[in-house]
Amino acid sequence: MTVKEYFEWAVKNGAVDLYTLIMFLVYEKKALSFADTKDKLLYYMQDKYKNAMSKYLTEYKIKLNIHYKPTVYEIATKNLSYSTIYVVAVNEKQATSFAFSQGYLPSDISICDEDTLMTKANKKAEEINIPLKDLRDQSEEIPSFLGGF
Repeated sequence: MTVKEYFEWAVKNGAVDLYTLIMFLVYEKKALSFADTKDKLLYYMQDKYKNAMSKYLTEYKIKLNIHYKPTVYEIATKNLSYSTIYVVAVNEKQATSFAFSQGYLPSDISICDEDTLMTKANKKAEEINIPLKDLRDQSEEIPSFLGGF
C-alpha cells in the first residue's frame, strides 16, 4: 500500500492519529510523499520515535484544529440501577472516568457500532428507534450519558 492509500483509509475510518501523522510527514516535514510505500511510513512509527512524534503531533493537531471524533461506548456496570450504560466520549479513558463521575462502577467497556439502533420513548410513550450515530451527533456536551438498561 502507498502512503496515500493509508491516508485515505485513515480519514474514512476516523483514525485521527494516523492521518495526522501522514499529514505532518508529507506537508510539514516533507519527509514522505503520498506515492511512498508503507515501509517509509512505518519507519516513523518505530518505538524509538514515539515520544518525539507524540509531542509533534499534539502540537500539529492544535495548529490545524484537529479533534478526535466522539464515539459511543457501551459500559457494563456493577450498579443496581443500570447494568449497562451508553456514553459518548472521545476515548475509553474519558468514557470510564465519566461513568465513575456519574456513580457507575464500570466492569467492561466496548465501542458500539454507530448504526446500532437505540429505542427511546417519546412524550406519548411511543417507541422510536434512533441510530447511535444520530444520538452521538445530537450530544451537546462531550462526554455525555445516552441511557442504559
